[in-house]
Amino acid sequence: MISNDELAKIINDCAKKGFSIKVRDISFYLLSSYFDDINVVYKIAFGVETAFVESEVIQYIKSKSYVYLQAYMNDFLSNGDVALRNNKKGRRKNNDDITFEENKAYMLKLKKDTENALKEKKISTKDALKILSEISVKLNDKFNIQDSTKDQIVFVNQKYDTICPYCMHEVASQPMTKEEAKKKYNLIDNTK
Repeated sequence: MISNDELAKIINDCAKKGFSIKVRDISFYLLSSYFDDINVVYKIAFGVETAFVESEVIQYIKSKSYVYLQAYMNDFLSNGDVALRNNKKGRRKNNDDITFEENKAYMLKLKKDTENALKEKKISTKDALKILSEISVKLNDKFNIQDSTKDQIVFVNQKYDTICPYCMHEVASQPMTKEEAKKKYNLIDNTK
């Protein structure tokens, strides 16, 4: 768990960088890993009893101080208190198990380290490419991370226009003519 001394250290470190962080901000960050609904976390951390506008929550999350706190806490938890890291999402049963997020972070760090080693000529290009390709495949398969996003468009031709209110079958309100079928399906008329 996090101690009062660690809370004071976090608040002081953030203040040195010019960010006014309070205990409720830290509790908001920590609770957000336990609750799926961020609005519930906002109500708990800030003691909001009445209805509030969701744009307040979005504005708070996008504020510079909270973004800095997130980065600081991620670093603090990765380097700091083991008990607190174990209580984050995907809680550990023992010290040998790795959570989903830790495994993902390790794979991304390994990819970055390999790229840096290639730039510094510590490993050969052949080895680096092999390692990077394996890491990329695993990241894409296991963690659904893609290096580049492509817009994929799927065209679905409409087969039927309505559903019959009596028999609940799909019905084409206007049957396709012979000429339309030839054009649509590139058919040839063999009756000549």
